[in-house]
Formats: sequence, C-alpha cells, structure tokens
Amino acid sequence: MSTATISSTICYHCGNECPDESIVLDDKPFCCDGCKTVYSILSQHQLCQYYDIEQLSGKADLVSPVPVTV
Repeated sequence: MSTATISSTICYHCGNECPDESIVLDDKPFCCDGCKTVYSILSQHQLCQYYDIEQLSGKADLVSPVPVTV
C-alpha cells in the first residue's frame, strides 16, 4: 500500500507557506509579490547576505509588537 505525501513550499523571504508555487524568482519560491519584490531589491543591490544574517527574515508574527503611546 502506498501513501501520498503532501509537501508544502516555504517562502524564501518570510518562511510562510506558499499557497501558490507560481511566484518564483531565481529558482526561489515566494508566497506573494511583496516578498518577491523585497528579495528582488536586495538581490539587485547585492544585499542577499541579509538572509544569512537574519534568521527571522520577514517573520513579523514572531516579533512582539512594541507598545506605542500617543
């Protein structure tokens, strides 16, 4: 008996699951045009070492919000 496995694609920039694998640039998957654009800007300016330095690249939901007083 064989079983099927479901593999999910993870966004290269933010680490979220990609709902659609059609957004690809430089053989890297992205969950949205925003993540693809950020990667593109970093790449054009030779700043992709950001992905080596920042382990939580694009993961806003893992950062505690800073309280703002008005």
